Amino acid sequence: ILCRMEESVYGVGAQVVVLLAGINDLDGERRTPANTAESYGRIVREIRAHCPQARLVLQSVYPTSDPAMTARVRELNGYIRSIAAEYGCTYIDVFSSLAAEGGLLPAAWSEDGLHPNGTGYAVVAKAVAPVIERELAECRTG
Repeated sequence: ILCRMEESVYGVGAQVVVLLAGINDLDGERRTPANTAESYGRIVREIRAHCPQARLVLQSVYPTSDPAMTARVRELNGYIRSIAAEYGCTYIDVFSSLAAEGGLLPAAWSEDGLHPNGTGYAVVAKAVAPVIERELAECRTG
């Protein structure tokens, strides 16, 4: 993500940055939730340094169909919530919107048990769109 920040964020004069990151780091247990959170915090610090006027919106990582992986996601989301508080970012708990009974991603909302499909993304949009609209309105009013 850091390698793409110039073209995706810094160079476009972003007013609102919505960050969703972490699931690929946790997939296959390549990294721990704590290690992933360290990288996530670095991304937030870099955005703050290069775009201090931008409003940051941090999304929770989405649940999966795998209970062990979803437990790791829950842990990472706790870190992300703390990072949001530390850096004055808005946190959106999309996880809860996508989690069915038992806290897992419903099969009907994903083709691979990891990434939402169109139906799942409709749920995401319902949770995220009002927050983005509010943040953009805040930018316009000052």
